[in-house]
Amino acid sequence: MSFKLLIDECLSPTLIQLAWPAGHVQSSYVRDRGWLGLKDWELIECVVREDFTLVTRNSKDFRGQKDAAPGETRQ
Repeated sequence: MSFKLLIDECLSPTLIQLAWPAGHVQSSYVRDRGWLGLKDWELIECVVREDFTLVTRNSKDFRGQKDAAPGETRQ
């Protein structure tokens, strides 16, 4: 099975060098797509539109916290 991974800017772009040999040849880094610096809500629209699987270490920014809506943070 092959995935079309999008590596978020919070992670190293060298992860692409691991993804491609593993068979995920359509994978990309946000910088290489011209999406560096996008707001999370803008990025997730690109991820869905382009059919990527997002690889990030700050997933709560995308799915929300507890009873908050996705992308919404509550203190």
